[in-house]
Amino acid sequence: MGIRNLSQVCDIVVADTATAAGTTAITSDAVNVQGADSVLCIVSLGAITSTGTCALSVTESTTSGGSYTPITGATASATDADGETVLMTEIIRPKMGFIKIVATRAVANVVLKGIYAIVQRNGKYPTTQTTAADTATVVVG
Repeated sequence: MGIRNLSQVCDIVVADTATAAGTTAITSDAVNVQGADSVLCIVSLGAITSTGTCALSVTESTTSGGSYTPITGATASATDADGETVLMTEIIRPKMGFIKIVATRAVANVVLKGIYAIVQRNGKYPTTQTTAADTATVVVG
């Protein structure tokens, strides 16, 4: 089997766009992970005010509009020392068909640059990217 480009075996999903500084929880749109081998959930952090925190968690449901429950262990957290970084957690073989990524901001302002999901479906390619990733190109170095 030849080398597969990452964009051929992964859906790159913008689950939520940038959010101004705040202390409220932000829950992404539902992400379809049906048939996925794994999904990498990413929260891109901007500035975090002194004493601010942000926790990433992931919830799942059998339908996009259904009731979502937390996935045990699918968490990551940041403090004010972690501004301008990313929080990530990976779920191997998600059990249900849809996930939502939750960024829980607390204590002081936290800026979110975006929430993303990279959904890997080995053996189920080529993948058609969402409109957010339609401008992707592949370059051989």
